[in-house]
Amino acid sequence: MRLLSKGGFASAEEYAVYSKIAARLLPYLLLLYIVAFLDRINVSFAKLSMAADIGLSDTAYGLGAGIFFIAFCIFEIPSNLLLQRFGARFWIARIMVTWGLICAAMAWISTPMHFYILRFMLGFAEAGFYPGIILYLTYWFPSRLRGQATAVFVVGIALAGVIGAPACGWIMSHMQTFSLFRDWQWLFLLTGMPAILLGVSTYFYLQDSPQDAHWLNDAEKRFVTEDLARDPANHREHHRLSDAFSNLWVWVLALINFTIVISLYGVSFWLPQIVKNLGVDNTFYNGLLVAIPSLLAAITMVLVARHSDRTLERRWHVVGCAIVATIGLLLAAIYPGQAYVSLFGLSLAMMGVLSGFSMLWTVPPLLLSGTAIAAGIALITTVGNFGGYAGPYLVGYVKQVTGHLEYALYCLAALSLLGAIATALLPVLRQPETASREWVTAPSRQ
Repeated sequence: MRLLSKGGFASAEEYAVYSKIAARLLPYLLLLYIVAFLDRINVSFAKLSMAADIGLSDTAYGLGAGIFFIAFCIFEIPSNLLLQRFGARFWIARIMVTWGLICAAMAWISTPMHFYILRFMLGFAEAGFYPGIILYLTYWFPSRLRGQATAVFVVGIALAGVIGAPACGWIMSHMQTFSLFRDWQWLFLLTGMPAILLGVSTYFYLQDSPQDAHWLNDAEKRFVTEDLARDPANHREHHRLSDAFSNLWVWVLALINFTIVISLYGVSFWLPQIVKNLGVDNTFYNGLLVAIPSLLAAITMVLVARHSDRTLERRWHVVGCAIVATIGLLLAAIYPGQAYVSLFGLSLAMMGVLSGFSMLWTVPPLLLSGTAIAAGIALITTVGNFGGYAGPYLVGYVKQVTGHLEYALYCLAALSLLGAIATALLPVLRQPETASREWVTAPSRQ
């Protein structure tokens, strides 16, 4: 499968150089995000047996699952500014090693308070990873290609479900035979190790900019640098840091991100429990069914992003995705006892949520430039990630108070519809056409 669609390129040479960059960076960044998201949602499988071991109620679980995002929000903007200062490869490597160590340490929790503390520390460690990668992609791809580039990266969320859910289910169902640890303890240990190893490799694998890339020749480096300099998104007024906080549309984007993230994590952290309520008690089979919505979402994200890049339209793609998510959540809520209909609804919800999530991040570079872009991306992520706290807690609270998990899905559907309305109010966000690009002939070697 080609990582970038051939449509929209001025020449075969231009397509070749950006495909080369995509092939080098995107699969690796995708792998990092799979591990990142897996280390967020592994707790949803661990909860199936951990709750009884440490005395964790549904509300307490929702609070602990969501408290990750409180720390995430507090340290998101400082982390993204530090990435600009120290360089992407060093800062992303630092993030991954620290979160991997903390994830593995969760194997030793024994009380709800331990759970809260380590989840908060995990959020602190991972803060800045997602917006840092989004910012990093702007160093390599012009705005006309970022829909596809971002979608390939964000598809890691879906693949974490496709790959990670069955893996988590397998660990939970097979590792309990080893008496050294309980099944959920093995889960935290084994899912924390890849982040540590990949964190070390990141420092040596990534480069901070095209000029540092030893795998590009001189002509390719010069072409990409000049193409990025000609990008219309870089020809607007140079924004200061404070402009990110005073721009009304940045705050609207933050609200939209909140409505997306609250549904994403509200469903993700409870999906194994939802599937269990459908009558699937075997953890491995549970993981296989949990993977279905993620698999469909992975395909949809790429198709939606390619269509958006081909038409150079952003706003209505996000609106459409939010409406699909709303319909899916309503189906799952209305038919909770019908397994196939409920799973179909949850699949629609994940397809809409994740496709809208990837498309949303093509918008900030159209509004901001200069120092403000790093702060703006981090601000949108920070406000949005309060949804990561609110989603799991809301679902857990509603389930515990009413005894009906589907009532929480109605709440998520209403918020998703709010996101669609807010997106429709944005100004027209059609990416302007770029001037034709000419290939630069490679200079003779000195």
